[in-house]
Amino acid sequence: MITFAAFVPHTPLIIPSIGKERLKKIPKTKQAMEQMSDDLYLNHPDVLVIISSHTIAFENSFSMNLHNDYLINFKEFGDLGTTKNFDPDLSLMDQIQRFLRKQNIPFTLNSDFILDYGSAVPLYLLTKQLSVPIIPISYSGLDPKAHFIFGKNLQECLQKTDKRVAVIASGDLSHTLSAKAPAGFHADGKIFDEAIRNIALHVSSSKLLSFDPKIYKHAKQCAYEPLLILLGILDGISIHAQELAYEHPFGVGYLSVEFQLE
Repeated sequence: MITFAAFVPHTPLIIPSIGKERLKKIPKTKQAMEQMSDDLYLNHPDVLVIISSHTIAFENSFSMNLHNDYLINFKEFGDLGTTKNFDPDLSLMDQIQRFLRKQNIPFTLNSDFILDYGSAVPLYLLTKQLSVPIIPISYSGLDPKAHFIFGKNLQECLQKTDKRVAVIASGDLSHTLSAKAPAGFHADGKIFDEAIRNIALHVSSSKLLSFDPKIYKHAKQCAYEPLLILLGILDGISIHAQELAYEHPFGVGYLSVEFQLE
């Protein structure tokens, strides 16, 4: 059953060896990740489902990374020393892929040893006190409703297992919040971030599904699809959402939300 859920940023700047002095400009995000790490530890999960927006995405199918083990590292950001290994939960992964295919959900498998940084950042920061198997899940090029339905079907499967399941979705909000932002400035960036914060706080899947695509495209964000899947996973479950942090000192929105299951 699902016992823990969160939406987190995945900027490598949260990693101390990478962020260094810049980490001082996102103190609330740093504190939020530390709090979630403690909360996750106290939750005693048996498996962690990680949903990233920077892993392999197929145009017409959702996917799961099935490999005999996984490695996270940050070599692409100049950090050659920070690494961690994870194991898969093969039995639950098999249950998931069989269930989704029976439901006629477009779903496939891929196999990669090294995880993308959208998975690596939250996994490294949130499992410092844990040794837990993982299930890496990827979004697709399908429409918003398909992502939400995919999440709902994942929920049905995850709720049937006796294992305690933690679900983490990662994504950074608008990349257009200032002239110095990676994608430059666009006024829709602020509109997107304000809307997503409200949607996450109220767990409003209907508002997320009806979101104006022009706005999230102008925002140059990487949070929409993972959040759609997460809200599908949480649909109908009694939860209380708590925003732990929102910061944007570098022109990119970093949102940290923990969903407390009641």
